[in-house]
Amino acid sequence: TRLAATGANPLGRLHALWTLQGMGRLDSVTATTALRDGDARVRAVAVRVCESFLKSGQRLQVLPELLAMTAEPSPLVQHHLALVLGEAGDKEAGLAVATLVRNSPGTEFLRDAAVSGLFGRELELLEHLLVDQAWNHAGDHADQFLAAGAGPAGGLCLSARLCARWRHCQPDAGARRNRGAAAGHRDGSGVGAAA
Repeated sequence: TRLAATGANPLGRLHALWTLQGMGRLDSVTATTALRDGDARVRAVAVRVCESFLKSGQRLQVLPELLAMTAEPSPLVQHHLALVLGEAGDKEAGLAVATLVRNSPGTEFLRDAAVSGLFGRELELLEHLLVDQAWNHAGDHADQFLAAGAGPAGGLCLSARLCARWRHCQPDAGARRNRGAAAGHRDGSGVGAAA
């Protein structure tokens, strides 16, 4: 345990975390302490080994530490964090992953990692993000994340429902509905009604 926390070599600390986990001797204090390590590789491994605590009685100690990492600068750690928080399976974790994506638009494959953990919670998260002012001004990468969250399984129906809700939350929703009606859409949403 001491090597994982205070070893001089980052690779030694990293291997110590994996070894302790493999032996069933890793405790949540050692794992969460490693989340603040100065080396991104050690932090990435710490995130990964924390996943096992999310399915145990130590979840309440570990999850807040992971949720607090949304400003993590390392793309390597960001990927692992998105994947592990996706497995946490709750609203706070989903919002943290969305914030991570919003804060790191240039991180390749981060959006894909985030969406992979949303299964069954896509609509709840997307509805929240559509009314969140930070997301309304986040740019193209936010739109891409929202579209990816709707996914191929959701198709046009989910996209139309979300767009309609979003439009009703916007200050100029009436003007948009009027433009949609003028374009021949029965419900004024800008989306053709299903036959």
